[in-house]
Amino acid sequence: MVWPFTKKDSKQEKVCIPEARRALNEHEAMLKKREEEAKAQLSLIQEDLKKRELPVFTDTKPRLFIEGVFAVSSTLMLKGTVLSGKITKTSKLKIRKKLFKVKDLQLKGKSTGSLIGGQKGAIFFEKAKGLYLRQGDIISFMQ
Repeated sequence: MVWPFTKKDSKQEKVCIPEARRALNEHEAMLKKREEEAKAQLSLIQEDLKKRELPVFTDTKPRLFIEGVFAVSSTLMLKGTVLSGKITKTSKLKIRKKLFKVKDLQLKGKSTGSLIGGQKGAIFFEKAKGLYLRQGDIISFMQ
């Protein structure tokens, strides 16, 4: 027996599914469709980012191209690509005469000590009240 509430129709060799199970199947199909749409949208965004020509810097000043900004209470997370230099946990971001300290750096979801040019990662700032950044901005860090 495949499912406790299923009956096999011997004449047509079909499985009859009760209404409750059919509704669950439709709900699962809808969730799967939404997930596929989200994956397709994410791949379009990633392709767009790959096509975008980022500026090339010759100095060693740490710079980050922001690909995503997320805020949770007073912690701010920036996802992006390091364009030049090296960003460490001792780096500071100065915007509008305010200094913001780096709380944590992550590379592929794991905490790391530094990010270097060309790497994609996440940077967490503590007490980032008043720090307003957008996707597509390029920010510079102080060592």
